Amino acid sequence: TVHEWAVKNVELSARITEQPGPYSTTLHPYVEEILECVNDPYVKRVSLCWGSQTSKTTTFYVMLGFVIDQDPRAILWVFPNLALCKAFSSDRWMPFCRESKALVKHLPRYVDGSIDSDRFTLTKQEFARCTMNLVGAGSSANVRSYPVSVLVLDEIDVIEERTRRECMDRVKAMHNYKVLQSSTPVSEHGGIWQEFHEGDRRRYMMPCPHCGEPMLF
Repeated sequence: TVHEWAVKNVELSARITEQPGPYSTTLHPYVEEILECVNDPYVKRVSLCWGSQTSKTTTFYVMLGFVIDQDPRAILWVFPNLALCKAFSSDRWMPFCRESKALVKHLPRYVDGSIDSDRFTLTKQEFARCTMNLVGAGSSANVRSYPVSVLVLDEIDVIEERTRRECMDRVKAMHNYKVLQSSTPVSEHGGIWQEFHEGDRRRYMMPCPHCGEPMLF
């Protein structure tokens, strides 16, 4: 399973999470079902409507890591703007790739074995069997030239709606596409809240610490 792959292969550093070390869902058990969606052919779109600091982005790390290692496909990751895109790539995503034993073996390298910095950059990363592009959503032109199988939209409530729809067009020609979206909702009219209502409105239930009855988390 994707969860088993993550536990075996993913290592998180202190700059990625407040609980560095081997990946575990102990503190976030609700992500286990989400992880399996990346390997489920019947699930085409995953929309995470969660609060801040609840493992949304880390869940995407793991899902994309699984794709790169086990099911390589073209990936496009869209951020609200280019500055955020570059900062995120430099501070979090690229270190994650270097520290994961499953991903580091797929990084492009020079003849001497060092990482090829011309092919592993802030905005374009050529892995052994697939390519990931990271772009800012400031301009619609940024996303028009990327036909992809896996589309990631981060914090969609601050991405212009027209740009988000154009991003969705990038996967139209693919039969096995995945769209991964996340955001902390800012209003009932925001993109992620609408996405939540277009889906199956899945919620996470946890046992009451007093009586044991399931309660909404």
